[in-house]
Amino acid sequence: MGKLNVPVYKRVFGKGHKLRPGFFEPFGCTNVRLEGITVLDSPFWVLHPIFCNNVIIRNVTVKSNNPNNDGADPESCTNVLIEDCNFEIGDDAIAIKSGRDNDAWRVGQPSENIVIRNRLFSSKTNGVCIGSEIAGGVRNVFIENIKIPKSSNAETSYLFKRWKEYYI
Repeated sequence: MGKLNVPVYKRVFGKGHKLRPGFFEPFGCTNVRLEGITVLDSPFWVLHPIFCNNVIIRNVTVKSNNPNNDGADPESCTNVLIEDCNFEIGDDAIAIKSGRDNDAWRVGQPSENIVIRNRLFSSKTNGVCIGSEIAGGVRNVFIENIKIPKSSNAETSYLFKRWKEYYI
């Protein structure tokens, strides 16, 4: 619908469309703090702040092995800290996003100033990825002290080796 420029107000879904809801999706908020909780079995993306500024996700445990079950997906957010968390996830542990195609190009809000540290992930796909949906751009991502004992994508390990060569 975004590719076809269908107006947002006409993108209405309901009975019969079978869309799974995200668990936690603050939209356009400032000073979001999620700390010291455990989330079990979310039906879709678990922590998905959108267009938020000053986001802290700290000491959060997520155990949710359903399809498309990303742990944290900051999307078009600024000043994000994700630390001291444990994710056992059915998809990407963290996927930094900034929107898709025409909608993201129109809005033009990148994800930026993101710190991810002191984490443990077990993921069926990627530990940390930038994208997919990154048409708005991504800037200033810092990642340190991450443990990914299980992930199906070998590129994750390669990415961190290359990152360490250039930035540590």
